[in-house]
Amino acid sequence: MPYRLLYNLLIHLGLPLALLALYQPKRGKPGFGKRWAEHLGRLPATGQDAPLWIHAVSVGETLAITPLIRALKAERPSLPILLTTTTRTGAEQAAKLGDLVVHRYAPLDYPWAVAAFLDTFQPRALWVMGTALW
Repeated sequence: MPYRLLYNLLIHLGLPLALLALYQPKRGKPGFGKRWAEHLGRLPATGQDAPLWIHAVSVGETLAITPLIRALKAERPSLPILLTTTTRTGAEQAAKLGDLVVHRYAPLDYPWAVAAFLDTFQPRALWVMGTALW
């Protein structure tokens, strides 16, 4: 069986657990609220044309990329930047950047979720600040 087919089968079998993890708040931590659907590619458009897409997994990566975002916007104020994170703490840090970026949660690794994300935003380039492999 080709690896891609096996991988897609396994991640789709795990979809109910992923949805439960996204929707349910964990002890001491709020859930993703109304924004949980962003992880499935259901994202509101930003109104930006071909943004630079920067992905920072969580708060540490978001803090690390912040000086570069500020420098980019100082040099090119009209450059649209779409900042995605995976975690709520990353989203909270992204919110501190105000109008410098538009934040969305990154889609989970489902082909249809990633395709919906790419169709919505049509980014000009992607910079990845870190990866989370579990």
